[in-house]
Amino acid sequence: MRDSAFRQALFSVLSNRRRALLTVAIIAVGVASLVGIQTAVSVLAAAVSGTLDRSGAGRFNLQARDDAPPITLREALAFRSAVSDPGDGSIAGAAAVSIWSTRSTRARVRGGGTATDPVVRVTACDENHPACQGAAVREGRGFTPQEVEGRQHVALIGDQVRRKLFGT
Repeated sequence: MRDSAFRQALFSVLSNRRRALLTVAIIAVGVASLVGIQTAVSVLAAAVSGTLDRSGAGRFNLQARDDAPPITLREALAFRSAVSDPGDGSIAGAAAVSIWSTRSTRARVRGGGTATDPVVRVTACDENHPACQGAAVREGRGFTPQEVEGRQHVALIGDQVRRKLFGT
């Protein structure tokens, strides 16, 4: 019985070769297309996700409007405390909050007899600022909470300032 069914199937395929080859080719093209589309979608999703992470899609800045009085340090600290520990068990407790203020956009940095052009931006900030801005400290370390609390004179510098003052 099995032998006759196999013969009949083989005879059917051989008698309709073109149709069988066309069917196999269509199935192969369909499978290859699906694999290609899934790969392209995965790559695109990873690229978009990485771009959104770097551009700060999960971050927001809170600042006073131009016509409003500036936010005081006390108000900013109260906001950080409320968001970091809302007391209601909400997910807001997972938020990182940074308090910062741009002190100058045209500073000149000097060190070792060398000075930068007067275009360096100086920002006073807390230990969370680099992470909240999507930046990472490549060499050395970031600020510690103790340095911020004690208002110690420490600085993070960017690559351009580092190269200008200290070379390679």
